[in-house]
Amino acid sequence: NDQAAVLNQDGTVNSQSNPAARGSAISVYGTGAGQFFPEATDAAMSGTSHLAATIAPVTASINGMSAQVAYAGAAPGLNTGVFQVNAVVPAGANTGKVAIVLTIGGASTQSGANIWLK
Repeated sequence: NDQAAVLNQDGTVNSQSNPAARGSAISVYGTGAGQFFPEATDAAMSGTSHLAATIAPVTASINGMSAQVAYAGAAPGLNTGVFQVNAVVPAGANTGKVAIVLTIGGASTQSGANIWLK
């Protein structure tokens, strides 16, 4: 499956039958973002306030276009090993299945991850 773990702006799961609107915000989830500040305790659950942010800079590319990153850090309510990136889908992106790439401290996420846009 090449579907990235993404929630649309309304909190629903991104899919072919439920694509994100261009210009909307999405939340992307993953693991392996490196260190957070403040430092998180392994296997702890992230709270919903005072969330830890990634130390390394994070950028996002959707459909080959730069996407504004509004947040990069711990995913509220999930294990501290899971990170969340909130990004704005470029208004000029194509519709349908498009590639999404996060770059964290110079390392990019796996190739072949996609989201659906309308």
